[in-house]
Amino acid sequence: MNEIPKPVESPHEGPRTVETEAASGGAATLPPGAAVESPTLFKRFRGAPLSIKICIALMVLMAIAAVFAPWVAPFDPNRTSMLERNSPPSWLGGKPGHLLGTDQLGRDVMSRCIYALRVSVGIALLGVIIGCLIGVITGVLSGLLGGWTDRIIMMIVDFQLSIPFLLIVLVGIAIFGTSIAVLILLVGTAHWEIYARLTRGQVLTVREFQFVEAAVALGATTWRIARRHILPNIASPIIVLLTLNFPSILLLESSLSFLGIGVQPPTASLGRMVGEGRDYMMNAWWLVMSPAAFIVLITLGMQLIGDWLRDVIDVRLT
Repeated sequence: MNEIPKPVESPHEGPRTVETEAASGGAATLPPGAAVESPTLFKRFRGAPLSIKICIALMVLMAIAAVFAPWVAPFDPNRTSMLERNSPPSWLGGKPGHLLGTDQLGRDVMSRCIYALRVSVGIALLGVIIGCLIGVITGVLSGLLGGWTDRIIMMIVDFQLSIPFLLIVLVGIAIFGTSIAVLILLVGTAHWEIYARLTRGQVLTVREFQFVEAAVALGATTWRIARRHILPNIASPIIVLLTLNFPSILLLESSLSFLGIGVQPPTASLGRMVGEGRDYMMNAWWLVMSPAAFIVLITLGMQLIGDWLRDVIDVRLT
């Protein structure tokens, strides 16, 4: 019986191993008991750059301070003392205990910033999540179903883009009031159309891949295709867009509070603190710089973390 000749190795190729066979598309199999281990998120965090670790640490500290504000804040944020008004920070010769000084009513700026984190970041975070959910759901339905569903959703998106969002907020506040719950719902409707357009475009691209066509041929439902095949492959651009929209939503809340139609006094918010301190910038700059510094740190930290998460979560890069 004739023997099957062994494949001749090229002098330019190294010895064939499991790794080289797998990389070249060969049918090599792993040894018994061997497994390919994908790194966990914690392991990737340990290997993350120092800047990402610092940003995550700052976000965690701010989150802890916001959640446990009654125990972390050194003073009552609404306690006034006209004898201590516009006092500079303690490290600049101000009253002892007031790390960031006091405002025009003698209230501790540090305590108000900690409580303002709960309000501003909470409203922005819930608003981003609501807008993202609305946009992603409508975008997936538009991209997968097509036809009249696609046309109707895109008409609504164009209608949303054609109306100034401030007008929608003013009408909503005039009808439903100025409570924080109403503000969260109104802020949540901001920029959902951007998520919808991005998601629709990504779905139209991914649904042409062979693994999606195979799932359709095997009889998979639309929900299963969207959940198992579409969403994991479009998560990266959505996360990047979410991190880019979070600062704009935070600034939107600040703008509404500045105009007097956002968070109402005496509740502290970062935007209202900036607005209230603008008249005292020449003599008491810490009234504006302290809440503005929190806004800058949150904005920069979220953008850097989101960019790192994009590389970690993207299934096409892992």
